Amino acid sequence: MAHPAAGLTEEAKPFLLSVAGFGLRALGRLREALEPMQANYDVKHERWLQAAQATSNLSELQLTLGDVAQAVESGARSSRYADQSGDWAQRMSKRTTHADALHQAGDTAAALALFREAEQLQQEHQPSYPRLYSLQGFRYCDLLLAQGSTAEVLERAEQTLEWAKQQGTLLLDIALNQLTLGRAHLQQLLLPSTSGIGAGGQGLHWLDQAVAGLRASGRQDYLPLGLLAGLRCTATPTTSPAPGRTCRKCSRSPTAVGCGCI
Repeated sequence: MAHPAAGLTEEAKPFLLSVAGFGLRALGRLREALEPMQANYDVKHERWLQAAQATSNLSELQLTLGDVAQAVESGARSSRYADQSGDWAQRMSKRTTHADALHQAGDTAAALALFREAEQLQQEHQPSYPRLYSLQGFRYCDLLLAQGSTAEVLERAEQTLEWAKQQGTLLLDIALNQLTLGRAHLQQLLLPSTSGIGAGGQGLHWLDQAVAGLRASGRQDYLPLGLLAGLRCTATPTTSPAPGRTCRKCSRSPTAVGCGCI
């Protein structure tokens, strides 16, 4: 197991390990990122804000690697550390880390309760931004899409995309909003109460924008979300492919029943 250099101060060790793990994860080197992220020196020294951040990053990595049970446990710890820190932004964001892991574990009710707690904190401390946004909003919209709340997701993502664009440089935030919009428009195709006219084209447009944005952000760990969403849309039986459009994986023109790549 790797250890920080002996000459480093106790304050520097957790910071450098966290940076190393985060960087490896962003590059898509997930297994290599796991070890430095697990070495949480901040808990030992009761630096609760830093411990919350590090444990949240660990939960996200564990979830990406498919270790859902560990992701739930780490997410719960990150939320507890955030509460001990007293920092409202950490308390808000780490509730969504825990909620996302619970959602992926199938505990929708507990996840939804935490998302609502997080959004309440958001509204209390940033009344000008009454909805969860950035990664926190993306996670919440993922659960809402799973529940079939497509119209609500479209409304949320359109608003939070505008907020992200106003900031100007938040490439990942913009891309995640675009990904949510793409998924929501394509989900409209499956709703019996709507004709779906135009939804497919808009969905594909937003997914293309999202993939380009994820690449530009340098976050290779999020890129598969955009690529998989694009592949799934070609395999949806109710989706009619746009003229001249090809599957990103096999370069064939998908039929109405999909190209078989998923």
